[in-house]
Amino acid sequence: MTSSDGKVVVMTGRSLKHKKGYTLAEMMVTLVAFSVLSAMVVAFASLINKSVSSENLSTKRIDEIVEVKQFISDWFYSFDNSDFYVDSVRYDEETNYDFETDTYITNSISEVVIMVKPELLGTGIISPEYKLVFTGNTLTAGYGYSSQEGNAYTSGLIQNVFFSWNEDLKILKCSVVFKDIEKPYVFVLYKHA
Repeated sequence: MTSSDGKVVVMTGRSLKHKKGYTLAEMMVTLVAFSVLSAMVVAFASLINKSVSSENLSTKRIDEIVEVKQFISDWFYSFDNSDFYVDSVRYDEETNYDFETDTYITNSISEVVIMVKPELLGTGIISPEYKLVFTGNTLTAGYGYSSQEGNAYTSGLIQNVFFSWNEDLKILKCSVVFKDIEKPYVFVLYKHA
């Protein structure tokens, strides 16, 4: 190194000695900055993961709604002619014999939509293939509670499906209740014939 008057200046060992490392204060500032940056990266990754999980669950719910709506409307509109009427939307019951009390016990299973032919309307005679019922986590169309191929849809996210029939408007209101959401998804089907 040269000075302003052209002489060569030599740095002594003492001045180099102070330039060889970091001070404790510099090291602490670096560690704190690194810790804050690391915490920000972890928080950001956690936020992204939570967002992706939420989106996946939302997509699964939408898929479930589409499948259930298609299942119900396929069954409902297969009876959309003058040969069938909606007899009732009611709670279906199951009667079992209780050996301990030596009595028959009737339990309410779930809401049921029943289609009947005009000549059977009001008689209480129900053909099992004309029933739509949600029991447990399975929506079953036809033949009681069996899950024959093409007649049942099992859901992992749906808690219940409620039905309401309006005779004057010929509208079947379907309310799909998810396990983790309070507000149900509601759609209606109109019987044309």
